[in-house]
Amino acid sequence: MNNPKDWYNTVKHIKTELEERKKNGKFHPLNIKIGEQVDEILQLFNECEFVGFPKENPETSIIILNTMEAVQKSVPNDLDFMPDHPFFNLYIDLCFLRKVLDIIKYEYEINLCVTIEHLENLIYKNEDYQNLMEVSRKIGRKVINKQYHPNFSLLKEHIDEQLKYIDRKKSLNSFPKLENKIKANKLADIITHPNTINIVKSIKIQYKNIKGKRLKLLLLAMQELNLLPKEGIAKKFHEYCKTEFDWNIASYPAMNDYGYNNITDEKELTEMKVFLSDIINSK
Repeated sequence: MNNPKDWYNTVKHIKTELEERKKNGKFHPLNIKIGEQVDEILQLFNECEFVGFPKENPETSIIILNTMEAVQKSVPNDLDFMPDHPFFNLYIDLCFLRKVLDIIKYEYEINLCVTIEHLENLIYKNEDYQNLMEVSRKIGRKVINKQYHPNFSLLKEHIDEQLKYIDRKKSLNSFPKLENKIKANKLADIITHPNTINIVKSIKIQYKNIKGKRLKLLLLAMQELNLLPKEGIAKKFHEYCKTEFDWNIASYPAMNDYGYNNITDEKELTEMKVFLSDIINSK
């Protein structure tokens, strides 16, 4: 393939050419092997893109070429058993490209945290409506490989939720501001401790962007320290946090429906209680 500047679109072009040959009755049986390699390579490009390697980017070709140089020694130099034929030359090139993409995908995977929480954080920090719509469409078209995410349907729900949030925010900003503003509900109003203002201020710094499961753990920690009532406070706590915090805290069910896990959540709950206790006991 002579080191093209755009590897992804070059492979796509090969696929298109193979399809045209098949339509015109010029498809050689050997082309089936090339077609299989092309399909696997295009899928690999999509998998690489999901873990952070852009398939259509000026740097893509440089990374691919550098990786090729690094693995060149692992490819046999003596290929005399292969006839000098355009089919075999292209097939060898595609096999090598596939090997290189496998290595790139692995390198990017080990440097990326693909947990649901990591991806949620990326979504809730993103207020570019068109960008989020495109991500949602990609998931819908299954362009992004679903096996690398624990729950893609849940991720799509979070994207839809963020899109609605952006819509609501845009609508609210379009209303004229009232001179006599209604007093906003403050989280400090429901905390049963004299140092409420400092507690809320510290929470907003320490747990910025908290939402969903972690917000539930914060609620439990505050209840165990008697900073909040034990019963009948979850809904109000969520509403007041929504008003108090300048980020999207996700829906009430995302917080309230989460069930505490003694094995996975105990450490973080304890850390939250220690943090809050230090504030309570500080002078």
